[in-house]
Amino acid sequence: MKALVKIKKGFGNVELIDVPEPQCKQDEIKIKVKAVGICGTDLHIYEGSFPYFNIPVILGHEFSGEIVEIGKIVKNEKNLCIGNKVTVLPSAAIICGSCEYCKSGNFIFCPERKGMGHGTNGAMTEYVCVREELVYKLSDNISFEEGSLTEPLSCCIQAVDDFVNISPTDSCLVSGPGTIGLLISSLLKMRNSTVVLTGISKDKKRLEIGKSIGIDIAINIGEKRIEKELIKELRLERFDICFECSGAASSLTSCINNLKKMGSLIQVGLLGSDSLVNLGNVVLHQLTLYGTLGFSWQSWGKSLEILKSGKLRADLLITHKYKLDEWEEAFRKSREDDSVKVIIEPA
Repeated sequence: MKALVKIKKGFGNVELIDVPEPQCKQDEIKIKVKAVGICGTDLHIYEGSFPYFNIPVILGHEFSGEIVEIGKIVKNEKNLCIGNKVTVLPSAAIICGSCEYCKSGNFIFCPERKGMGHGTNGAMTEYVCVREELVYKLSDNISFEEGSLTEPLSCCIQAVDDFVNISPTDSCLVSGPGTIGLLISSLLKMRNSTVVLTGISKDKKRLEIGKSIGIDIAINIGEKRIEKELIKELRLERFDICFECSGAASSLTSCINNLKKMGSLIQVGLLGSDSLVNLGNVVLHQLTLYGTLGFSWQSWGKSLEILKSGKLRADLLITHKYKLDEWEEAFRKSREDDSVKVIIEPA
């Protein structure tokens, strides 16, 4: 079968090659991959800037597919059947199961953890075989493409639910209108909060998608000042909560400066090691900063329920689809300003 493989470290070194089709072990479930989302992690692995990957490794961790085989000793507590539409929790592909983090549901910090698509083989291929506990049935109203968004949505649910009790009276700034920023904006609007989404000039299409999912204001900070637009449109001066989703130091500085005194900031984007940010206002305004990484089992379960409800328009974020042999064009498109979520369809 064909698979997209990072064959050695450094820039590029990704090839579509023939690999043996995996054989389903007795305690595994075999899945025919139908849709794989290209994540920023995949792009960083391609560029050689993501440090935590093994080689050779098949890329891809945001995916859904169809069950084609169930191992003989699978307990099948979820009543899975051949032909079921499913998604897979990829981040816990290899965990110890016994450390304090695994026991608390925060497997993301397991010292032995290896996730699909970087630590162990991923889903940019035709078939995968995984442990039963990682497989989750998708409801009929969820497409394969939408199902592949379960993983990034779970990350966003953790960011929104686990740190601050968000109410309809809260004003929220979401800085960075990529997939994560748009999903967080959607979750906040589901809570009836006031949401302002910001981006730069190249984010024009993404800001338009933000408007289509119901945010209150989209601001191109290259053309308008946040402070002026807040007063003009919402009669607000500062935000209760900020979500920094771009990973840019300038964005973090803007979030800090636009928070109310005693406000909260959730840092979602991964900042570079050389980022310099003035934290003076964190002390002077008594701000609370949280960092969020990945998701827990609990957030994953919530993600499936939200997708099933149909209240979140995940389909609006899927802007482009490509076949596996078109992966180079798909990766190129993922870097362009007119895309949000790019999907590869191996089958």
